[in-house]
Amino acid sequence: MADQMGDALLNELAAKTVGYCGADLKGLCTEASMRALRRAYPQIYDSNDKLLVDATAVHVERRDFMSAFAAITPASHRSAATHARPLPKVVEPLLEQNLASLLQHLEGSFPPAAACRMQRESADIGPLQAVTEGDQHLELVDSDEEESGGAAGEGSSILAMVSQQQQPRILLCGPRGAGQGYLGPALLHALEGLPVHALGLPTLLADASSRSPEEALVHAFMEACRAAPAILYLPHLQMWWETAHATLRATLWMLLAGLAPDLPLLLLTTADVTLQHMDPEALLLFSTPTGSVAQQLEAPDSKERSAFFAEVCAALASPPAPRKTRAARLPHPQLPRAPEAVAAEAAAAAEAAHRQAAATAAKEETAVRRLRMTLREIATMLLCNRRWQVFAEPVHPEDDPEYWQRVERPMDIATLLAKVDSPGYPTAASFLEDVELIPHGIQQRWRDDPEGLRPCSRARALRDEGRNSHPRQDAAGCAILPGDPQLQVRQELPQQLMQGSTLASSSCLDRNPEVQQQGLKGALGRAQAQELLPLRKSPETLLLEAELLEAAVARTSGQLVSQLEGVHAALVKVLRSQLQQLDRRKAVDVALTALQNTE
Repeated sequence: MADQMGDALLNELAAKTVGYCGADLKGLCTEASMRALRRAYPQIYDSNDKLLVDATAVHVERRDFMSAFAAITPASHRSAATHARPLPKVVEPLLEQNLASLLQHLEGSFPPAAACRMQRESADIGPLQAVTEGDQHLELVDSDEEESGGAAGEGSSILAMVSQQQQPRILLCGPRGAGQGYLGPALLHALEGLPVHALGLPTLLADASSRSPEEALVHAFMEACRAAPAILYLPHLQMWWETAHATLRATLWMLLAGLAPDLPLLLLTTADVTLQHMDPEALLLFSTPTGSVAQQLEAPDSKERSAFFAEVCAALASPPAPRKTRAARLPHPQLPRAPEAVAAEAAAAAEAAHRQAAATAAKEETAVRRLRMTLREIATMLLCNRRWQVFAEPVHPEDDPEYWQRVERPMDIATLLAKVDSPGYPTAASFLEDVELIPHGIQQRWRDDPEGLRPCSRARALRDEGRNSHPRQDAAGCAILPGDPQLQVRQELPQQLMQGSTLASSSCLDRNPEVQQQGLKGALGRAQAQELLPLRKSPETLLLEAELLEAAVARTSGQLVSQLEGVHAALVKVLRSQLQQLDRRKAVDVALTALQNTE
């Protein structure tokens, strides 16, 4: 991952994640990965199904991390203010020399600062381990040079004196807007391996565990001594000194004076006034011989201003780049569904079909039971009626031998009732068919014999009464017993559905997302190949750039950092308004006019 991202991006992310804990870094990486996934596969948010994606096609880029920074807030920023910040890229040409000189001074007077610088170069060494190794290195050099004697002994004593300078005090002062508001946090950022304890009035007053600013100040000093090596940060010293009452100022003075000489603590302060306007009592804090320095920030020189305005002047003098034609947005390919999602849907469909079949079977069983109760009632009513006593029981072979010889399918009311209880009638039509067998059998028995007219008429009357007593045939005919062929088809339906779902899932598994995206990736690759290369600057462009840069440097002589930022912002505003101006002479003239208005 480090090789893919590049050292420049890693360094930028490291600079922006000051104060981030492990959970914050994990959340940042997770959010960046999710934004890269949204950019690569936006179609996954248009579907409620789980889809198959190619993880190798998701590339986390710088823009994903920048968007993630805007979306999350680290825990340290939610609980307390973070003072450490790197120098902004805009003002870096103006203040990088001051920052470098301060770091060089601290590396010689404050060993933990050198350890922090070593830690930034080698991530394998922690700050406290690096401090220990630095002290051991000094001791080894000291012992070696003592053994050599002579001049080496004199050099070892100098190293010993340097190693004892554990409490340097730094004051960054100058007129308001001279850059101390940037340098203080940038210095803390360069020494981010050391804990920072703020002593500003807002911090002291916001301490909920203290009843007074003095108690909060003592508490901050105690925490710094316990966490040494550490940094005491006091911004706006002049305003703090003028606002604080005598007791609070005396407490600060006594706490600094009572520190153990070998306790590694750095006092970093800033002030928005020059040294001449500083309170003399406040300046006494920096009169100790422990590497203390009071640096007054001056206006940037011409070389720094030239580097500051170089980029915006070059952009104003250069002709506008040709507009890139936006390629037509191709529709996103349809992603195949994940096998587990297809299997889950097939299982859900099979379960639904099974429930439907069970509900249908229960409904049909209820209908058959009601039909059986109705048919039993009809058969019992016919059996109890004296008119049909002759058809109540089967004909005995000894009583009428010719009946059994002539009738193909004998039938009687008792047999009907027995078949109802068996059960033997899945529908009302089957019951009526057996009722029809009674007059049909009587007709077969008597044939054309005149003596059979009355029995045949009575049998037909029995048939008519049975039909008249039965409920509507269409409602009763809907009932189907479990052995009916229609129910067998319904029982086989869930199995067919499961087989169809299995086939559908296997077809989804055979799909390859790379094949589907091949056409889209090829089109995007051809579109990216049409990007224009940067054009070389013409002599006219170089002359305009030099003219504008010279004017900007000359007309901002003696201006402070905040004033230079205002001039830079005005030039950027002109650049935005003249971005598509083909005649760059006119754009440069507009910029020169803006420079005159900012004087």
